[in-house]
Amino acid sequence: MRARRAVDPEVADMTGAAELPRRSGDLVFHEPWERRAFALAVALNRDGQFEWEEFRQNLISAMELGQRKTHTRNHRRVGYYEQWLTALEQTLDDNGIIISGNRYSTD
Repeated sequence: MRARRAVDPEVADMTGAAELPRRSGDLVFHEPWERRAFALAVALNRDGQFEWEEFRQNLISAMELGQRKTHTRNHRRVGYYEQWLTALEQTLDDNGIIISGNRYSTD
């Protein structure tokens, strides 16, 4: 059995638009990849790769964009953790940890 590590309150107690999905106080993950995406962001933050507030702001931006796209025709509702991954990619790109494929798009 794995030991449970306490999550930084800055992460666990996010409120407002970026609030983590919960059911009866427990985090909700519908697919295994969602749990891994959450853990990856927490681990990279814990390792000092980025500030949590920067990620949170990128998450809020991703959620706002997802909401706008949902209201246009032919767009499905984007899930919380899909937006989480978008925000994580943006945060890692902003910090030079990865280079996003979108940076060099010729669209």
